Amino acid sequence: MWILFGTASIVFTALNLWLSFRNHRLAGWTSLCALSFTALTILAQYFLINNWVRKEDWTALMDVVPTMNSSLTAYVLLMIFINFLPMLLKNSRQSKTK
Repeated sequence: MWILFGTASIVFTALNLWLSFRNHRLAGWTSLCALSFTALTILAQYFLINNWVRKEDWTALMDVVPTMNSSLTAYVLLMIFINFLPMLLKNSRQSKTK
């Protein structure tokens, strides 16, 4: 499930960038969708880890959690920055025209 949410967040992020540079009115909604799917990706990972703890699958936890911690942190920070980038560029364009 986390793969679907992660893919959807990447698709909506790309769509957000494309719509933002075309000055489309739906760019804000795609940013919201991208960040929402990013949050759902994190929740799906948490649910997966919770299942492993309930099943006492300690080897899976020891193998996956250290790597996924750094990967998901980088993923979330990257998604936040990329979705925030069009707003920064739009504000800088508006301030130059004034």
